[in-house]
Amino acid sequence: MNEPAFTLAPPPREVPLSVFIQELLGDFLTQFGFIFIGFGMVFVWIFVAQADFRAWYDFRGPLETAEGRLVSCQRTNFSENNTAVYALSYVFPGPGGVQRSGTSYRLGGCPPAESSAGVEWPAGRSERSRIKGLRTSVMPSFVAFVLIFPLVGLVCAFFGLRSGLKDVALLARGKLASGKLVEKKPTNTKINDRTVYEMVFSFVDDHGLERRASTKTHMPELLEDQERENLLYDPQNPSRMATLDTLPGLIRTGPGGTLEAGNPAKAIGALLLPALTVLGHGAYCFLRYFR
Repeated sequence: MNEPAFTLAPPPREVPLSVFIQELLGDFLTQFGFIFIGFGMVFVWIFVAQADFRAWYDFRGPLETAEGRLVSCQRTNFSENNTAVYALSYVFPGPGGVQRSGTSYRLGGCPPAESSAGVEWPAGRSERSRIKGLRTSVMPSFVAFVLIFPLVGLVCAFFGLRSGLKDVALLARGKLASGKLVEKKPTNTKINDRTVYEMVFSFVDDHGLERRASTKTHMPELLEDQERENLLYDPQNPSRMATLDTLPGLIRTGPGGTLEAGNPAKAIGALLLPALTVLGHGAYCFLRYFR
């Protein structure tokens, strides 16, 4: 049986917080996901939060109508296809003759002052009115397409975090082995214009059985610079494996084979982007909707 190049304390091992953060958040896919979430949510707050989604549900059923009157018209800071969006304030007689007011939005300018306007609202809900043919919010509902950016980020972050949790579990409970690269297969995925490869390793477990397991990386040179590579495998499922050279950050061992972060500053770097994304957008959401 080939012995690994260095030793670790037998499992279960304590995973220091700096190592935990580094492994959980330091993967490229996780960081890429939070970049997409962070920038994508900026456009969500700017556009989607101002979109006229009420047209999808408020105005699909029975409607009540009345003749209203324009009170004011102002240009907003928004435009659509280089055409300014205008806010039209109006009043109309609601049920029982009670005067109601509202604001609708249109492109391209203001109608004459004090013009009459046909107003409609869902039956029994005159507080949710609009001028016929106009929208209830400054942006059209099709701007919802920008949700694709934070959604892509969420998917990437999910798979990155899942992979990070797997690596943390292997650091805590995995068995150390020395593996030999036996196959290198290109995948259809690229990261930073570099092909991601599936690297298949052969190793002998602690029962003396030969096993094979694979890992994927866009930096295959890290796993080709030595005849054998240190790896951790799950004794309950040996196909679950991670090579130490491709784990996020640099993992070192201290006295007695305890885990140590090679560079604790990298844990801070790995935490920075996700923390700014979650705290920044969380604070904005609170101030906007709950303050």
